Parts: sequence; structure tokens; C-alpha cells
Amino acid sequence: MPDYRWTLISNSVAEGDGLCQVLFYRTFQKDEHPPYRFRWFQPLAYDVRTYVISNVSGIDVASNNSGKGNALTAYGVVTTGVGDYLMAFYAILGSGTWTQPANMGIAVKNDYAYSGPPNFPNLATQAWNYPAAPTGNKVAIVSGSATQWVTDLVAFKPLYRIPLQTVSDINPGPIYNGCKGKVALSNGAGTFRSACVKSTSFCQCRDTTNIANACTTANPSNGSVGLLGTGDDVELVNCI
Repeated sequence: MPDYRWTLISNSVAEGDGLCQVLFYRTFQKDEHPPYRFRWFQPLAYDVRTYVISNVSGIDVASNNSGKGNALTAYGVVTTGVGDYLMAFYAILGSGTWTQPANMGIAVKNDYAYSGPPNFPNLATQAWNYPAAPTGNKVAIVSGSATQWVTDLVAFKPLYRIPLQTVSDINPGPIYNGCKGKVALSNGAGTFRSACVKSTSFCQCRDTTNIANACTTANPSNGSVGLLGTGDDVELVNCI
């Protein structure tokens, strides 16, 4: 179970044959600062993915869906307020090349498992929605053989409204696959090295040896970021 600050997103339980996706959210407190640490109070037999988003104040409405095939359909919702922030979440078993929905914006592939299934690819996409109205379905495509899938679409209430968007403002662009890897510490310290790490990157790490052990990142530089943790534990690092 998560700590008390996490809240289950109503209507987000998507279940398929061998798959289940459940969404929680939480609001950062005023005394919380990067690097953020998300703690779960018991060992997990399933996978956990986290996304940090800004300018949202709570949940408006959500939907879930599941099926088998190559077209993953996140059912549309009817937003109740102006300027909701939409996020669609897709998960499959197996592998394939993702094509994100044409009517959504930035897409992030998050397929580096923390625990649970070793091959459980995820995709998340996002966009603002104007006005309060039906959003329409959000369909992602995955290549290869037909596969079991689950999806969720969540409309978050905005904290502050942004300027009105039109369809022409949405540019899906390439799918972002992050900058990630595992590092074995030595005496509680280590370094993640990759050309994808920039001095402007936002990096997070978490302990995969013992989830109760903390991991923190130093300020990144071009090509590397320092880590501090426990002993010879193995840390999972993700930079964006």
C-alpha cells in the first residue's frame, strides 16, 4: 500500500487477461523539493511507474478500458471544467513500436520495470483540453502481433488556466524514451554515466535492493550524475 498522501483515482482500475493497471495520485507538500522520493510501505509484487506533472489541483474524471489487438483505445471522458489537463496511460504485455495518439501532445515511454513483470511496456501521453466537453477517444497503436492491453484516461483539474489551445497547437512529435539505467553503489556512492544526461536534466533514483533505503541525486552535469545511497545497493536512475 502507498503512504497516506496517495489517493486512488476513481474509475482507473483497468483489468485485462494477465494485466491490471491502477492509478494513484498525490499533491506535493510545500516542504517537498526535488529529488522527490515516492515510498511504498511493503515489498511489491507488481510494477510501479511514476510521473511528475505540474499545474494541477485534483481529479475531474477518468475512464478505463482493456482489450486485445494493436489499437489501444483510451475511452474519452466528458470534462466538467475549462482547461483540464489530460493524461492517457497505456500498458501491454510483450513488445512493439508505439505510435502515440495524434490528438495528444508529449508522449513518454516508461518501460523500465521497478519490480514485477520484466516486460511490461508503458506509454503516457498528455494534452490540455478546452472547453468543458467530450474529449473523444485517445488511440495509441503498437506494432507486431495482437497483444493484451489496458488503458486509462484521466482529466486533471488545472491549478491555473493556461491560454486557450486549439487542435493546431498539439504537436505529438517523437516518443520520448527517457534516459535511464541501473548503478551498483560502492560504499554508498556511485555515478550514472550516459551521453543523454545534461546539466539541465531532472534526475531521480530509487533503491531496487531495499525499497526502504533512500537514494538521492546530485546536480547533474553533462554526461553524468552522482548518486548517494546505502552500501552496495543497486539504484535505478531516470533522467529527463
